[in-house]
Amino acid sequence: MTNEAQKDGKYSSVKSQYIRDKIKESSWSRDRKYVDDLILLERYIAEGPKGFADALHYSSIKQTYRKEYAELMKEFKPEEFERQLAKEKKSIEESERQSALLRKEIEERERQLHNEWLEMGGRE
Repeated sequence: MTNEAQKDGKYSSVKSQYIRDKIKESSWSRDRKYVDDLILLERYIAEGPKGFADALHYSSIKQTYRKEYAELMKEFKPEEFERQLAKEKKSIEESERQSALLRKEIEERERQLHNEWLEMGGRE
């Protein structure tokens, strides 16, 4: 294979330093599918999915490789990554707030039921 052909290759055309480092520490027989998925993830981040099937696959591999997705986003789209982090943090805070409210409601309902029990002559 000529140097020109190698430059257009699947692995030599990887732009991400993160993926290049993964290739260096990976085994062809054991890790190739993983690295290939990371290369697709890089392409989806850089160019976006090309259709419905790509969008489904992108969603799937983002979930499968959450840590790797975060690393690639930091590398290629740091501003968007920070926005996503802030959005996720806000979502977690809202979820925690809702959980706390629900716990309070449950405790209040238990207290009401307990009082009703006692009023009806029930024992502690």
